[in-house]
This record gives sequence, structure tokens and C-alpha cells, in this order.
Amino acid sequence: MKSRKQSEANIQQRPEGITYFVDASLGPSVAQGLRNANRDVIYHHELFPEATDDDIWLARAGSDGWVVLTKDSRLRYEPNVREAFMRAGARVFCLVAGNMTASEMTFAFRAGLPEIEDLLARRRGPFIANLGKSGSLTGTIFPH
Repeated sequence: MKSRKQSEANIQQRPEGITYFVDASLGPSVAQGLRNANRDVIYHHELFPEATDDDIWLARAGSDGWVVLTKDSRLRYEPNVREAFMRAGARVFCLVAGNMTASEMTFAFRAGLPEIEDLLARRRGPFIANLGKSGSLTGTIFPH
């Protein structure tokens, strides 16, 4: 098990070529929390109007190679959205815990960065991986 000091050191290292796209469902404070962890981040509302359909921004995120962070588990179930993310090869990490504060969501994604970035190094998209409240990947990846 890694010590907290080792985990914090890993978080501070900016990985090359990874840009995180933070879905509107998470809010701007999660985006800022990841920027504070020395990550390249695009927040949904910086590029898209609030009412932009999921299939539109998911297609852009996938085609531009951005890593999507969300808490919207519907992405894998709505046919047009699922098709868009599959076609674009999107890589999505979905927070699966219930109601969480912005601070708790930020903690989960920051704590999960080492596992997230390890999976990104090993696997190409498309996929949706689930992230728990503690920041650990749950092992559930769609499609298998």
C-alpha cells in the first residue's frame, strides 16, 4: 500500500498528453480541484452551452482525446449517447457514489488519479470505468 506522501507526490506530477474534460454534472469546483492537482482540465461550460446534448460533447471529447470525468451513469444506457461515445473512442470515468458534495467529488477524483492514469496508459477507448467515493476504480469497465 502506498503511503499518503507517495500518493500526493504522484498526484503532483503532470502526465504528458492527458486533458481531463469535467462534465457539467460535477461542477466548476471539481475542475478547479483537478487544476490545483496540476492537471490539464477543460470544464464543460468553458466550451459548450449548458443545454448541449451529451452525444455532442462526448463526440468532441472522444475525437479530441480528452478523458471524460462525470457522475452521470446514464451515459452507458441512452442509445444515442452510447453510440456517440463508442464511435468517438471516448474514455470515461464515472463517479458511482450517491449524493456527494463538490468537495467529496473532488477528493474522489484526485485520490483516483494514480489508478485513472495507470488505466489510461494500459487501455485505449472506448470505455467507461466506475470510480468509487474513495477514489478507487471498482473494476467495472464497459464495454468489457
